[in-house]
Amino acid sequence: MEPPAWLEFTNQTGATVWCAAAGHPQPTVMWMAASEMSTSSSTTSVAEIAGLRRLANSAGHNVSLIFPPFAATAYRPDVHSTAYRCRASSPAGTILSREMRLRSVLVQSYETQAVAGSAVKGGIAVLRCAIPPAIKNDIKVTAWIQEFTGLTIFPSLQGDGKHHMLPGSGDLYLYGVDKSDIRAAYRCRTQHRLHAAGFHQQLSANTATIAVSEPSSVVGPTVNVKTSSIQVTLNENIAIPCVAQGYPIPEIRWYRLESDGPPTPMEESTASFGVLVLENVQPEDEATYRCTAANSVGQSLPYDVRLEVVEPLKAKLRPDKAVLRINQGQTAQIECSFQLDLQNHHYRNTNGLAGHSSTVRPIIKWLKDGLIVTTSTVVADTNPSSSSKYQQSAVLISRASTSGQQEQIWSLRISNFQRADEGIYQCFVYTDKESAQSSVRLLLGEAAPQMVHTFNEQTLVPGPFVTLRCTAIGNPPPDITWLLDKQPLSFQQQQQQLIHSARISQSQIVSAGGETTGHLNISSAQVEDGGEYTCVAKNPAGEASHSSRLNIYGLPYIRNMPKMTSVADADVSIKCPVAGYPIMEISWSRGEEILRSGNKYTLDHQTGILVIKSVSQAGDKGVYTCTVRDRQGHTARRDFTLDVVVPPRMDAFGHREEEQILKQGIRTRLLCGVSQGDKPLEFSWTKDGYPVLFGSGEGAGLPAVNVREVDADSSALTFTNLSAIHSGRYECVARNAAGVARQNTRLFVQVPPFWIVEPRDVSVLAGQPLTVHCQADGYPKPNVTWTWTPNTAFLGSSSSSNQETTASHVLTNRTSPAFLRVMENGTLIIRSARKSLQGRYSCRAVNRIGQDLIATISITVHVGPRFRDSLSRLAVKRDAQASLHCRVEGDVPLHLAWRRSSSSTSLLSSNYRLRIQEKEAPPSGLVSTLTIIGTQVEDTGIYICIASNSHGQVERDFQLTVLEPPEQPRHLQVQETSSRRVTLSWLAPSSANTYNPLIAYIVQYRESKHGGTWQETDNLSAYSTNYSLEGLQPSTSYQARIVAETSAGRGPPSDPVVITTYGEPPGTCPSDLRAVPVSSSSIRLTWTAINGNSWHSNLIGYHLGFRQDNAMSYNFTTVPLMDQQSNGQLELTLSQLRKATKFLIVVRAFNRYGEGPLSAPSSAVTFEDVPSAGPQSLRCSTSSWQSIEVTWQAPPASEQNGIIQHYRLHYEIMAPPPLTVEAVVSAASAPQMKTVDGIYATLTGLSAHSAYRIRIEAVTRIGAGPFSASVTCLTDEAVPKAPADVKAFSSGTNSADICWAIPAQTNGQILHYTVNIKAGGHGTSNSNVQRHTVPGSQTYYQVDALHTSSTQPAFYEIWVTATNRAGIGDKSKIIRFSPNYKANNLAVCSFGRRVVQLWRSSIDLPCHVVGNPVQLNWTYNGKLMEHKSTDDQKEFTGKNKTNGYTSLTDLKRSDTGNYTCSVTTGFVIDSITYQLIVLVPPDPPVLHVFQTNAQQIQMQWKVEDDGGSPVRGFLLHWRLAEGGDWEERELDRLATSTQLDNLRCGTRYQIYVTSHNAVGTSGPSNSMTARTKGDAPLVPSSTSAALSANSSHITVFLNGWQERGCPIRSFGVDFKMDGEAYWTTVSDDIQNLSVIFIEDVQPSTAYHLKVRAKTSAGIVTVEYDLVTLDHMGIAPTPDRINRAGRQLLPPTSSNNSMDSGHVILPWWLIGAVSAVGTASLLGLVVACSCLYKTRSESRRLVASALPSESTLAEGMNNANNTWNKSHKSGSTPADRNSSKRSSTYELQSYSGDQHDDIYPYATFELHRDHHPRSPVKMLDNPPDFTRLNKYGHHGGIGTHIKLPLRPPPTWSELSTIEIERHFQGSPTVSDSDLESLPIPPDYAHDRGQLGRPPRQGMNSSFITNGPGLKDYASKSTLNKRFSKTLSS
Repeated sequence: MEPPAWLEFTNQTGATVWCAAAGHPQPTVMWMAASEMSTSSSTTSVAEIAGLRRLANSAGHNVSLIFPPFAATAYRPDVHSTAYRCRASSPAGTILSREMRLRSVLVQSYETQAVAGSAVKGGIAVLRCAIPPAIKNDIKVTAWIQEFTGLTIFPSLQGDGKHHMLPGSGDLYLYGVDKSDIRAAYRCRTQHRLHAAGFHQQLSANTATIAVSEPSSVVGPTVNVKTSSIQVTLNENIAIPCVAQGYPIPEIRWYRLESDGPPTPMEESTASFGVLVLENVQPEDEATYRCTAANSVGQSLPYDVRLEVVEPLKAKLRPDKAVLRINQGQTAQIECSFQLDLQNHHYRNTNGLAGHSSTVRPIIKWLKDGLIVTTSTVVADTNPSSSSKYQQSAVLISRASTSGQQEQIWSLRISNFQRADEGIYQCFVYTDKESAQSSVRLLLGEAAPQMVHTFNEQTLVPGPFVTLRCTAIGNPPPDITWLLDKQPLSFQQQQQQLIHSARISQSQIVSAGGETTGHLNISSAQVEDGGEYTCVAKNPAGEASHSSRLNIYGLPYIRNMPKMTSVADADVSIKCPVAGYPIMEISWSRGEEILRSGNKYTLDHQTGILVIKSVSQAGDKGVYTCTVRDRQGHTARRDFTLDVVVPPRMDAFGHREEEQILKQGIRTRLLCGVSQGDKPLEFSWTKDGYPVLFGSGEGAGLPAVNVREVDADSSALTFTNLSAIHSGRYECVARNAAGVARQNTRLFVQVPPFWIVEPRDVSVLAGQPLTVHCQADGYPKPNVTWTWTPNTAFLGSSSSSNQETTASHVLTNRTSPAFLRVMENGTLIIRSARKSLQGRYSCRAVNRIGQDLIATISITVHVGPRFRDSLSRLAVKRDAQASLHCRVEGDVPLHLAWRRSSSSTSLLSSNYRLRIQEKEAPPSGLVSTLTIIGTQVEDTGIYICIASNSHGQVERDFQLTVLEPPEQPRHLQVQETSSRRVTLSWLAPSSANTYNPLIAYIVQYRESKHGGTWQETDNLSAYSTNYSLEGLQPSTSYQARIVAETSAGRGPPSDPVVITTYGEPPGTCPSDLRAVPVSSSSIRLTWTAINGNSWHSNLIGYHLGFRQDNAMSYNFTTVPLMDQQSNGQLELTLSQLRKATKFLIVVRAFNRYGEGPLSAPSSAVTFEDVPSAGPQSLRCSTSSWQSIEVTWQAPPASEQNGIIQHYRLHYEIMAPPPLTVEAVVSAASAPQMKTVDGIYATLTGLSAHSAYRIRIEAVTRIGAGPFSASVTCLTDEAVPKAPADVKAFSSGTNSADICWAIPAQTNGQILHYTVNIKAGGHGTSNSNVQRHTVPGSQTYYQVDALHTSSTQPAFYEIWVTATNRAGIGDKSKIIRFSPNYKANNLAVCSFGRRVVQLWRSSIDLPCHVVGNPVQLNWTYNGKLMEHKSTDDQKEFTGKNKTNGYTSLTDLKRSDTGNYTCSVTTGFVIDSITYQLIVLVPPDPPVLHVFQTNAQQIQMQWKVEDDGGSPVRGFLLHWRLAEGGDWEERELDRLATSTQLDNLRCGTRYQIYVTSHNAVGTSGPSNSMTARTKGDAPLVPSSTSAALSANSSHITVFLNGWQERGCPIRSFGVDFKMDGEAYWTTVSDDIQNLSVIFIEDVQPSTAYHLKVRAKTSAGIVTVEYDLVTLDHMGIAPTPDRINRAGRQLLPPTSSNNSMDSGHVILPWWLIGAVSAVGTASLLGLVVACSCLYKTRSESRRLVASALPSESTLAEGMNNANNTWNKSHKSGSTPADRNSSKRSSTYELQSYSGDQHDDIYPYATFELHRDHHPRSPVKMLDNPPDFTRLNKYGHHGGIGTHIKLPLRPPPTWSELSTIEIERHFQGSPTVSDSDLESLPIPPDYAHDRGQLGRPPRQGMNSSFITNGPGLKDYASKSTLNKRFSKTLSS
């Protein structure tokens, strides 16, 4: 499903457009901006914009782009006036949709005027609907409505005979006007053209009438309605008016102007009443049409109108295939063709007439897989010389001038097509109005093989295994074969009888990518296997080969050569298959003649190739000998036979081609002869490329044809009876072993025309299509033409009544009418038969051979009955006379009849009240008039006129309406009330119907107090049943009623309703608003209260608004009315604000009717604080071996809490490799710190090849914030230091062992050591230094060939250097060594050192011994270690007595110590000692909890042993003691204590700590279980403090429970009647309610009640027994107490009535109420009160605003005192939470766009211009509500929901309290009701969780420690929340 080219919609309706794609695999679909189409592959999907644009994905391949309705102020051009396209992609490719141009129209209010018309009596009047020009293109006229009668006239093509509303223009034409039309008035009805039918329609502001004048004299006709040009879309309908004035009334005729020939008159059925109607317009209808008007005075000037048919732009690719395969290397060409409508591009010429642009330049773009292809443009039909990969050219083809169409063909050439060119190609065509696209997938077809891997020449000795491999690619994958010396390998194997030896084998493998790899394996290469091997890769597209020699040492050898056959005169190349190596010379001979290079021969003595030029049978056929010789004179010979053959050569045919034109019926033959060529010869014949077969003597499919061989050199094709089937091209083919010869000629047989389909007479009904076939054949192909001889009687001629004929017309597509076409095969097509086309038609077939064929037929057009000029609707008043006229035309005889309604079958006949009369209506019509005298209401209905003749029957409905005054309107009620306006609604009278429509309503009203005369409004629209009565006085009572009016007069008024207007919001704003910061998150506010004279009602409180300085809107919260200070000031504190932020604050007062004006803003800046987040994006990089570059980003702006002064960069070295004591010590050093001003630093003076851990902290004026995440960087390597020591010992007479110690600082990994030995004495130079390289893992080296004689140097200088990746280090000390070997020499050539090793690792300690020790011992801390001992996993091993080492595996901390290797022999002793240090993870910490409170646990710990490596940090783990997921926190390595915050009070937690160093992580510490402080609440001290009861309900006081450190989260209440087995749960999750009421309990009944209080510390349950009072409010006596199973007393009527002061909820809904929260409870109250009507026996929970006036007053005073105490006395949170009368006021949010910046105080506004619609009866004496907040909350009282009348917020800021007003009086609330709420879709209704219990340690009121907005953020829309609550 491709998106449309254009998408228009209005901001009131929105739009949804789908994009779906199919393919395999399933493609992925996305929407993108049309402007993103580029050559880059990076494409992003359009993003969703809340409220303006979103995406709906039903599957990955089906994605819709949704534009929801939006306000005019939300219009964005980049969203609503731009272009989009759809993109589908899969592994097979990518395709883009055409460009979808989007236009969103903002709906504007407008007013239309109906424009009056005038006409001469009997003429045509035109009424127009005037639309404001600015929106004219967007508004359409949908109907005209006649006032008083209600007659509705809709647009149509034909009209009803009297009224005709034209489609398109919306003009109303009235035909045959007379004086009766003067009284009629009309309104036009309009609507936006983009709206659905019936959506937001409106009538014109006025009515239009008709002025009818009597003619005073005769007047010539003039055409006064003209349009020069009209455009219509293909397949649409069009009605073109032509209105003429004059007297006598002129007759109007329409003609079609033809390019050649006279104008064609249009039929009356097409052009009636001056309106030209064309249905289902086609391209051939495009023409100029002429209207003329004539009367007895004369004829008007012609009026021409040009009709242009617009076809949608379409692009089409050729070849028309979905997939096209292109062979590799070929040029792919695809053509993109499209029709361009030149006449869509208008210009204005000097004459002021509309013209057309001569050049239209569309934009063409080619895409491959969604990316633009860069092309070079070349001239069409030329050989492209450009080297560009992609080339395009264009061809323009203009069609007939009348169509204005131009076909353009753009071609894209892709040269040298390769696999990378595969993909989906698209052609995009753009004009200024639309775009189109077409696509094709190009795949690689046949690709010739290409070698990608080959083998090289090899020279081998006999015997080895040889593999030759070559790899080729191609499509299809090629097959690989092998040649040896240009001959197939199989031939060579057969000659050498190796076919069964399997010594030589071939194989090939085809990969998934299409590569073919071939292997030739020779298991044991022999001399005879030598030669030139060729690998040949071949597929249908071609072949590729590679050759190279395999040389095998041996004597010369020549393989057998097969006999070769060559064609005469060709060059022959012969290769001598030589084996053996090396070869000195290869020569050729023939007989005794030695062949040498010259004119005839070319020889290559190295390769053995002989070339013989232009061979002949006589001179070159014979045996040739190849001789090969090696350097030793060995030779080999082999003979070769060459055979030469001659191809055939053919004589020309006996006749020249131009003479082969023969007549039908004669005999002839074709003779084919060969003049040269070897025998045997084979002959064959073909006709038009198909063979003429041998066999029976008859050619296959050809009669009268014989083929015979005349002799061995010729063949004849004989025709015994020529006919048309024998015409064609004949070819003779002669073949022999040497080649093929061909000769051809064309045979023409002349045949006169003959019929294939001969036409016949035909008749057709008018309006039906007609096809007449006329097809002939012959040779040459005959030309078929049609001529038409019309009948004059049907052309409007008055010369004769007979069907005289006129001159014949040749029918051609260029000169014939558009509805008459002659096809290429001779078929005549009449698209719509007309009477004027009746006549004789002749079909003629001519080819100038023999006589012409002529067939003449008659076409007769029959006309069935059809209605003309009849008024189909009539409305009259009761007792008047009604006449219905039915006029019919058609072939005679005509029959007319009447019947009443479609359900009746009986016909009407004349009687005393009904009269039927008929009269003729020339020229071929009949009129029947049905007259009803003294009409009654019962006569209203449909009357059907039935017309019939021999060609059909038709019916037409006539609507008769008898009018009478209406009844009174019903159910008048008040919809909305304000201080100065009231909205009324009503239902139409029961008698109102389509036959007697209402024309107006009138509202009458007066003041109730004074009575008096009723005032009336103007007439209101009959289509609206609501009205806003404005201009009323506030707080005033009125009476109002409604009167309905029809064409028959006014009806009686409705019953009146009483209305009382509301008050108004406060009139002034608070003054002297001041804001002073008191901390980093608090601001103290003071202001002066407004004067009481400006309250305009009892003041409820203030709305406090604040925002950050850079925010756009204020965040409002509600402040209850507070006591003023002595100076009239009010004071409170805002807390939990963003730190170091400037806030703007305003305040305004509000009452029950709304809000007053805003005060002037005041500003304050909260104090700075330390940052609450560390720096971000910490990065480090090594710049050298001793420096590191560090970069980072500042903490998020919202977390900086002030101005960053500088940064502290902390870095510490980790243990560098390898682990050494120095490394461990350096890693244990304290971290270093560097202060940096910017966000970049360079650390210098670092150690080489060492890891550094880096962290950053930001610092404000207050201090440093948290650390960033740490990073670790490794410095580069540096050259190593010199080896620590060097020593050398004589190990033999002329040998020595040299050993050295590793450098103290390796500065990287040692790659190798260099041992330098320089001979000393006798003036030796540095050039005599010997250098020996030793691997880096080895620290000793044995050197030989040292000399000790007196002639050699007396000593040697020896030194060692170390090398790593950085280079060569310093050289060690230089030692002098003199060889002095003695038999008893003994030494240890190793160095002891300190070694640091990780636990569980292994190490070898070397002890390299020089000499022959008597004994070698290892000791550990002085204790002898046994050889190969396994004790303590210590092992001493040695290969011999002089060389040994100790291996230690799985090291532990206990392995730390001194390891000594000692050797002895006689009195010589030597030894070395290793000091081993084993690093292990630290010991588990020792954890201790030392303090807890309600939300915190404090703990400390210590680590006894760090395992030899410093502790790098700690990890704290904790979870609930009962189980659950573990939580973790990282702690600094220097930390020894911490605390856990925000824990649940009275809860047990399990805690442990782990530590870690460079080696690993310790085991867990001892696990501690600690409990936060706090206990379950205390139950009320007495039963009276917990509950009370009367005769109808039970009151439960939840505020009597006392908290003990843990807040109560919720309550649960169950009850049951005494004696019942099961409990009934009122709710298990009651929150934020101080008092609940259980309704519908029985009087004088015993009940059990169970109350549960839930906290994090546990659940406390208490049960109560109580007895309700009797009907008189008195406690019943024991014998009068009802229990389960006993008959209950019937309740009195008062118990079942709704208390006017309460809203009652069924108890079964209280769970849903509590679950959703108090904010939703407000909306549910009224919904549930409606449900109560159907569940009157249900038990109910009551949330009352006013238990009594005294209770209310007491509660208000308590709340006021509590407010003042909590905000002025500085009471602690704990004190306020434990108070029984503590305020439960909490923050509510409505500003969703600021929740990230302003945390705790969001609520919604009350607009001053909206007023309440409450379903609750207003109290006669409403109490003082100054102590109540907007939700009716009051500190210390239960949650009171039912309030007296008060104003609501606007619908755009709807809260749940508005739901009750919207559904007032409804017994149920349905889903459709919910959908009717005018709520924005993204509106979050709950705006916080009203009354949520405050967190521990926080004030329950909002001022100092209110919870953040995120805790109360809305998560669902109002509809979802409300429906969910009802379902609960």
